[in-house]
Amino acid sequence: MTYIISNANLLFNGKLQKISFLVKRSQVVSVKNNFNKFRFMQMDLGQYLMTPSYVFFDQNLPVKQPFPEMKEYFINHFILKGCTTVFTLESISYEYELINKVKRMKAKLAGSPIDFVLGVKIPLNLLTVTFIRHCKKEKIPALFIEITKIDELFTIPWGWIREAMFPYNSPLIPVFQIENTRDRKQAKFIWSQLMKQEKLPFIDEELTEHEPLPVSVLKKTGIYPLKSYLHQGGEVSYNLYLNSRKITMIEELDLFHYHNDRLLVTVHKGNVIRAGSNVFYRPGFGEDVTVKTPSYFISG
Repeated sequence: MTYIISNANLLFNGKLQKISFLVKRSQVVSVKNNFNKFRFMQMDLGQYLMTPSYVFFDQNLPVKQPFPEMKEYFINHFILKGCTTVFTLESISYEYELINKVKRMKAKLAGSPIDFVLGVKIPLNLLTVTFIRHCKKEKIPALFIEITKIDELFTIPWGWIREAMFPYNSPLIPVFQIENTRDRKQAKFIWSQLMKQEKLPFIDEELTEHEPLPVSVLKKTGIYPLKSYLHQGGEVSYNLYLNSRKITMIEELDLFHYHNDRLLVTVHKGNVIRAGSNVFYRPGFGEDVTVKTPSYFISG
């Protein structure tokens, strides 16, 4: 079925624009100001505020819980908040665990109602050339690095790591496991300086769970433009908020935090999964998102 989404007030990356979409099945075929000359059925969304559906980070999905508990978790933490993709991780302690643990985690998520992206979390001493090569082969889009001591950061041959990462370039994301506030602050500073100095793909801060990930993070991990972006050739996944003068000039994160009560509809790959208080839960509708090239859309 082909139809037109017209007069959409699209809020994306801090910009609000009036735009229309030509949609065929679950894909955006074209994006223009209007499609007045076309004779397809039109869905006028002028009374709503539209955002691309969100990507959340969650490192503790209840994959070992019975189905009813897992269903409730996905509904309350993701679907009712406009999230259609979850970025999660698997903890790896030894190099030999990588392939089997990743495979098992993906199998546990096979019944997910929303799409998922899987990274891995490792202790800093596991960040080796060999491990990086295995991650490239498995297309792991992000490496979460546990940092427990500041001195450890100076023991890694960063130049070799950079060479081993090319050309897949999965970003390194810090997980600071340092309780002392002063040491933690110093570790953050040294981490940032080292990554810039060694010209490695990285993310400055730890990721915040259960809120929309910023576009900068989505680009570095390669999740953008696959998810949370309405564009020609992309999927039809979006949220509709009841519009108001109060929320026409607002950042997406503020919209999420302060106007969640106005979120009315969530569409995932062309299918309505939430309408008002009704949730349409489809086990297995979610897909494993394969990132072909992280950091591809990062310039400079």
